[in-house]
Amino acid sequence: MSAGQEKHDVLVVGAGLAGLVAASRAAELGAVVLLVEKGGFMGEGNTLTTTGAYYTAGISYGSSADELNNRAMTRGAAFPELARAWADNCRRGLEWLESAGVQVDRTGGETPRLEVRSTISAGPVYKVDVGPNIVKKLRAFFDAHQGVSASNTTVVKLLTQGRGSRRRGRRQHGEAGQALSGRDGARHGRLPSG
Repeated sequence: MSAGQEKHDVLVVGAGLAGLVAASRAAELGAVVLLVEKGGFMGEGNTLTTTGAYYTAGISYGSSADELNNRAMTRGAAFPELARAWADNCRRGLEWLESAGVQVDRTGGETPRLEVRSTISAGPVYKVDVGPNIVKKLRAFFDAHQGVSASNTTVVKLLTQGRGSRRRGRRQHGEAGQALSGRDGARHGRLPSG
């Protein structure tokens, strides 16, 4: 499926780890998803330097949701509703990554590691392909669920309708300047100018 004029249920802007996960999960649940990335390829940027640590607030991923929430809130830096949602879904998120094909190692103590069987650089010592491996697996999962993506894009305008700012479409340009616009409720056709 191309990223042209189709109708999409979900627009995900940015194809780092969070964007790839959000787009993949939405596609898995049956949404028609468009994932756009400003870079030259999915996962470009900080994703390539990830070490694969799955953040669990410094305690075991097997801890209760209440323990995770309490640890996240100890320094008062988290929004309570966001911390609660994270704590309630931390274990499910890790299990979902596994179901999407990402390797998870839970043997290394408290913090689970993703894609531990990675290449080690000569110096400085770090794993060089953790991020690319995760991106490759999430991308394959997204593609298998008929996700639509475009790299080298620039969203030039989100189109809204009325004072409530209900989104009705978007206008963006691809690498060669081609229009990659879409409109809610329309299968084909260009968005109006302006």
